[in-house]
Amino acid sequence: MRDRQRLRIGYDVGKAVGISDGIARYARLLLRSLMEAGTEHEFWLYDLHREGVSEAELRKILPSVGPKLRFCGARAPRPGDIDLFHSPAFELPTGNPCPLVFTLHDLTFISHSQFHTLYNRATAMLAVAEAVCSATKIIAVSHHTKAQAMKLLDLPDEGIEVIHSAAHPALSPLSGVEHRVELERRMGLDGRFILTVGSLEPRKNTVGLIDAMIKLPSALRDQLSLAVVGPEGWLNRKIRERLRTAAREIRVRHLGYVSDSDLAALYSFADLFVYPSFSEGFGLPVLEAMACGAPVVTSNTAALPEVAGDAAVLI
Repeated sequence: MRDRQRLRIGYDVGKAVGISDGIARYARLLLRSLMEAGTEHEFWLYDLHREGVSEAELRKILPSVGPKLRFCGARAPRPGDIDLFHSPAFELPTGNPCPLVFTLHDLTFISHSQFHTLYNRATAMLAVAEAVCSATKIIAVSHHTKAQAMKLLDLPDEGIEVIHSAAHPALSPLSGVEHRVELERRMGLDGRFILTVGSLEPRKNTVGLIDAMIKLPSALRDQLSLAVVGPEGWLNRKIRERLRTAAREIRVRHLGYVSDSDLAALYSFADLFVYPSFSEGFGLPVLEAMACGAPVVTSNTAALPEVAGDAAVLI
């Protein structure tokens, strides 16, 4: 390696911009944090997902003052370019010529394969298999994910480091009549509401939440609306149909993807945040909701009790 005090660090930014799921948020926020903390290093940014990320888009989400930055586009690192490569989003560089750090978010494509597409399972398995063979260090986002990796992939304890995710600093409690009035005006959420946040896909159990809300006593149900927030996922035809038919029995608003500022307002003013997922490698929305002061109900499975601790009702 070169000077150990000054490294050239490669990083995959293929999912770091645009509409984001939990992994994309992780990739974006981790890069910002690394750059803010490691100002003596150079960061070489690669678009391994080949989604057309531009340097202009990256500059919008990165610190205005920071380390040296080099945007390398969709090409893979060449020998001698960098000292270390960090893969945060299930994509590895071809023929990586240097030590590799790989973030393992979950193994639900194995443990809950029924909630994934065939393509999703194949690409995730390929990336994880390659990482197991070549990674210098694997980061697990929870102790649950580490335990799953040791069980399902037969990985040794010493090869996996647990580093929990964190909520975006912009997600903090909001208060004040003006914020609430603006939320009601733009989101159509007048009165009390229950909030759920996550990609629209079967693993998040949105249909289960809708069915539970319909079963509430009518006196309570009629006082509440349900706000469903999150980007498009996969295998969601039945979820969309349930959202449509549920509107005959409850007040439900499918808001889709929202900005971080709108998300902070939704978390802050929700009467209850519910995250009934069947399985999570971490469960970032639970942490985000708690950071904004929302009361939380979540599942008692996978990594969710680890994230929620004793600050939520577990079901």
